[in-house]
This record gives sequence, structure tokens and C-alpha cells, in this order.
Amino acid sequence: VRARPIRDTAHLATTVAGARRQWGRQRLHPATKTFLALRIAVNREMEELGQFLSRTPATMNSGSRWVVLSYHSREDRLVKRAFQEGERAGALRVLTKHVIRPREQEMTVNPRSRSAKLRCAERV
Repeated sequence: VRARPIRDTAHLATTVAGARRQWGRQRLHPATKTFLALRIAVNREMEELGQFLSRTPATMNSGSRWVVLSYHSREDRLVKRAFQEGERAGALRVLTKHVIRPREQEMTVNPRSRSAKLRCAERV
């Protein structure tokens, strides 16, 4: 990398792909997760999501519903725990005991939806 610095995203993608053996059988390009990790770190997405999840219940009126879409397991874990904690505290009632995933038809029309997970809670 010192001799040939990475200057653009295409170069990073080919570098990551070159470091992986036989990625042709995988659904995702090997660099996909690298770009995801970089975006999450640069935008501080986990910290922002944590703040959002901790502050939102206090802003909700009784009976209002809170619907959250997450797109990867770490996000979904934070949402699930926040909803469970809110339910234990008596502030929320979880309406989706199990995560709702997109139907096969939706994933065919919109491939990016395949990783989406929906959870819903109601303010008590």
C-alpha cells in the first residue's frame, strides 16, 4: 500500500477482492462488507443509532407507534435490545415479537431489501 496507495473506491474494491480466495461463489462482492464497515465508522452510525434509540421513547405520546427498519445484524441487535428494555421499563409494548422480513416477491423486485428487518413498538 505504501508503494501504491489506494486512490479510489474501485482500486480498494479490487485490492480487497484480490486478498480473498475464490469469492466467485459468494453472493456479495468481498469489498461490500469493507465499504459497509468504513461507512459505519466514518458516520458513527452505531453511536447515532444508540442515541436515537435511547431518546425516542421520551418524545412519544401514549399509543403512538415506533417502527424501525434495520439493515444489518448489529443494528437489529441494538433495536431489539432497546425495545426489550423499553418493555421491561413499562414504557413500550413490543408489537413484533419476531422480526418482519421482506417477502420473496419484494426481494425479487428490490434486491436491496433482502437484508431489511422491521420491528415495531407502541408507547404505553
